[in-house]
Amino acid sequence: MQILHHVPLLSRLPRVELAKLVSDVETVEVTRGDAVPVEVEQRSYVYIVHRGKIGVYVQSGDTNVWLMSLGVGEVVGEPNEVGVEAAELVYQASEDSLLLRLEAWRFQGILSRHPDLLRAYSETLIRRSMSIMDELVRTKKALVLHAQEIWQAMDSEPTAVDDVAVTADAGVLLPAEPAPVAAGPVKKARLSVSWRQAVPYAGPVLVALATYTVGFTQWSYSGLRASLAAMVWGVFAWLTDALPDYVVAMTITLAVALVGIVTPEVAFSGFSSKTWFLLLAVLGISAGISRTGLLYRIALHMLKIFPSTYTGQSAALALGGLVLAPFLPGVTGRQAMASRLSLELSEAMRFPHRSRESAGLAMACFLGFSCIYYISLTGGSVTLLIWSVIPEATKAGLSWGKWFIAALPASLFVFGSTLYAILRLHRPQSPLSVTRDIVDSQLRVLGPMSRQEWFTVWVVLAIVGAFITQPLHGVDPTWVALPGFLFLAAAGIVDRDLIRKGIDWGFLLLTGGLLGIAALTEKSGLVKVMSQALAPAVQPIAGHPWLFLTAIALITSVIHLAVPFQPTILLVALALVPVSANLGYNPFIVGLVILIMASHFIVPHGNPMYMAAYGGSEERAFKHNQVRAVALIHATLTLVGVWISIPIWSGLGLVFLHH
Repeated sequence: MQILHHVPLLSRLPRVELAKLVSDVETVEVTRGDAVPVEVEQRSYVYIVHRGKIGVYVQSGDTNVWLMSLGVGEVVGEPNEVGVEAAELVYQASEDSLLLRLEAWRFQGILSRHPDLLRAYSETLIRRSMSIMDELVRTKKALVLHAQEIWQAMDSEPTAVDDVAVTADAGVLLPAEPAPVAAGPVKKARLSVSWRQAVPYAGPVLVALATYTVGFTQWSYSGLRASLAAMVWGVFAWLTDALPDYVVAMTITLAVALVGIVTPEVAFSGFSSKTWFLLLAVLGISAGISRTGLLYRIALHMLKIFPSTYTGQSAALALGGLVLAPFLPGVTGRQAMASRLSLELSEAMRFPHRSRESAGLAMACFLGFSCIYYISLTGGSVTLLIWSVIPEATKAGLSWGKWFIAALPASLFVFGSTLYAILRLHRPQSPLSVTRDIVDSQLRVLGPMSRQEWFTVWVVLAIVGAFITQPLHGVDPTWVALPGFLFLAAAGIVDRDLIRKGIDWGFLLLTGGLLGIAALTEKSGLVKVMSQALAPAVQPIAGHPWLFLTAIALITSVIHLAVPFQPTILLVALALVPVSANLGYNPFIVGLVILIMASHFIVPHGNPMYMAAYGGSEERAFKHNQVRAVALIHATLTLVGVWISIPIWSGLGLVFLHH
């Protein structure tokens, strides 16, 4: 829809934003004298004048009084014009006009995301208001002069009529001064916290104190007990969702540093680790890719390549996400973008919001863009948490390619079988197909690939190529990704504003805190103690890889029912990776099992990727209860995927360490 390029207000938007608007904007033709169908009470839509002129009138009895005219590029349907009640306004075409109709909430969202556009729009409204005020002042002066002539003819003095006083000296019309109102006593606001509100905060503290003072009194080293108490407090704080997850992680690291269990350098070592800088680089690169519109362009081409049926488009969304995942490690960011695309596709196929078919498209999108993040080292940010826990000796023999080969069996099985289940559970009642018009229009709006897109393509290909060939050159992934991030910054693709708004700093704070917790447990001796405590429990099944890895899988899945996504991965890894290594198991395979099993979304709010899919579609694609069956099936299939992978891992010699 090239028409969007010629709207002065919208032409300021980036091409990718214009492309996303294609499916949301409708054209409305209004002939001269016809009223514009503005819903003045609900304000559901705004109209932008593309051609012609719209008159704004105020209802006054049986007549309409002209207020102003709106020309090309101006917005029709704004709330109260200079104090005039919305229900009193009438919008009428002064000449044959073409309007663009957009949902009001979406228009407000565009303004909030683009300060320059908001500034220009605000200036337009100010000029409009000043114009109306000037007209009102001129009208009032004319009325006063006319009133003076009448009074002079009647030889009477100026009087107050109803609630309006006419003052001849001032030459203006002033409201009558209202009667004074007696001031009442000022009430002070009081903070009231019920015991139900206090329990989520006090509970973790009490459990931590009990752990320190009562439990494990045989430990002579008080720092060890304090470390365990801090960890227990963190688990219960995450469990009760009393505080944001990154606040909990940072509180643990700060507390152990303040009481002297470890030095501040150790407690906050996560923020100076290679893993943290690798995560910073990949999140920055992901933000840059999204900004250029490259990801959106590739996703549109995937939709165009596949058949235009419901099954074909669902497969395109899922497979597109699976292919793009290694190139865009910011899982929540890519999921939020893809969810918007799946909603647009659902609307293009005329599926009602939150229908069975709409939910199926959203789940296919979620499956490809989020659920199989473990397919590669760069498939998701959380894979780097496992990377940080794996011993250096194991990492030395582990490359991007080896990770991909090891994760491929489970990834393909879970992907294929879950997609089949989604299509079976959410298939339309009758065969449907989608026209290519919307996708073609969006691609036309995007236009040819820009220099920034081409530059980003070459940078990303170079980074992924360096990851794959790491066994040949031996350069750590951090020192590959970080220069790529800096190249994009030097090219202006990743600028100061994008670094501030496009990078998930909450997740970076959480990761830095979790990495610090990992260092804390190592330095305080907690890892060694946990290994000694758990070894007798797992010793009977240590000689049976199938039973041992199944036990780890089930433990991870059950803990994730209560503990959020990222803390689950780190806590289970800290507890079981050292034990597994002491028993001769490969820490990488144990970590991979943890990643696979933590991907379930049985508890919606425990999985941030699922919530990104839910929120990215403005909560209009599906309801939680609509996809509960898919969640349970997916959780079961992840366990089957681990079972299928075990003999393949054994054949590749990956299950046990080789000394």
